[in-house]
Amino acid sequence: MPGKEGIELVFFTIERFGGGNNSTFYLAAFEPVAPEGASERYQLLGVDQIGGNGWRVPDVDHFRTDGNCITLTTKNYAPGDAMSHPTISGTTGYCLRLYPGRSAATLEPEADAGRVVGRTR
Repeated sequence: MPGKEGIELVFFTIERFGGGNNSTFYLAAFEPVAPEGASERYQLLGVDQIGGNGWRVPDVDHFRTDGNCITLTTKNYAPGDAMSHPTISGTTGYCLRLYPGRSAATLEPEADAGRVVGRTR
């Protein structure tokens, strides 16, 4: 992410087993912590649920960064939408934030970091 050298973002999905087709989408942020010359090691900065069936589906191929924040394009569910086809276009954002007295940043929803997140139809 611009403004945070070496920050790595990871998008992943956990699907429900046992006959269901529910899935939950997550975003995790890591920063390198290995001393120079050592093998690569990363520290988890934060992880948050960013979508799921019946809520919203993030398009992880289309996002933008602005400083320490990332904005994702999403599809949100309208009443009556099939779980395989959300129809409302939108966006959601997440930011890395450093709190006083903590050595590492945390990942949190953009609105919680003081920025407004918009939706369009």
